[in-house]
Amino acid sequence: MASWQAAPAPRLRPIMMTTLTTFFGVLPLSFAQGSGARIYAPLGQAIAGGLVTSTLVTLFLIPTLYRLVEKRKEIKAAGAGLEHHAEAGVA
Repeated sequence: MASWQAAPAPRLRPIMMTTLTTFFGVLPLSFAQGSGARIYAPLGQAIAGGLVTSTLVTLFLIPTLYRLVEKRKEIKAAGAGLEHHAEAGVA
């Protein structure tokens, strides 16, 4: 298994625990009905939305981009190796 595939597994639990505790902590703030709700409810919603977005970016987008960059490096290195052999006259 490649390192980019194995790396997220041990990190998933702490990321999800932190995200869920914070999300459930601001959930009451998001649905506030009492005094000051007009001020605090949008704040709670913004925190929850940003938290969900950043978690999705951390778990899916960053590993995907990392894989694409590494794949590009491998292709470039393989291409450079072929060019080196062609210059040396090796078939």
